[in-house]
Amino acid sequence: KVTETYVILNQQKRSYELQSIYQDTVLSRRSILVYYAETEKDKYGNIVLDVNDEYVIKSKRQLVKGIDYTFNADNPSVTILNTVNQIYNDLIIIDDYASTNGSYIPETPTKLVIV
Repeated sequence: KVTETYVILNQQKRSYELQSIYQDTVLSRRSILVYYAETEKDKYGNIVLDVNDEYVIKSKRQLVKGIDYTFNADNPSVTILNTVNQIYNDLIIIDDYASTNGSYIPETPTKLVIV
């Protein structure tokens, strides 16, 4: 897993880089998750860091493809849509999984026709 964390410094900026172009319409083992994280800020609006110099995150929510963001077919990036209100010094976090091998979801009762 590769995690890219972007601090929102310009609320008008809506495009954030990926490692490579991601084609969500092509079957693959690659997976990308996009999150919006609200950071703790001091009275001046600066991000508060913990003792390990990591961001203090107040809340984090996973964004929904097609509602909150889209993948760009022409370049390696995601575009955050206007449904997401970007706040100065909050974070966009992108988790890029090269392979989802080992991620197993067992059969559900419906799939096994046990209803």
